[in-house]
Amino acid sequence: MYRVTVQNPCRCFLKDGLPEEQTFSDKEAAKAEAEALLAHMKKNFCKKHAFSMVPFGSEFKLVISES
Repeated sequence: MYRVTVQNPCRCFLKDGLPEEQTFSDKEAAKAEAEALLAHMKKNFCKKHAFSMVPFGSEFKLVISES
């Protein structure tokens, strides 16, 4: 199993109603979802935070931090 998780969800993330964790049986599907979420956050959120993706074993962590 592969997971996409979001660390430190900001108010924009919570307001958008996106899931903080998703599970996939395929690594490529998990990576594609992580990349799609990352692109969505970078394009649509308030620009007060920085967004990055960190592959970690069978997990793709999306990290939200202060910019």
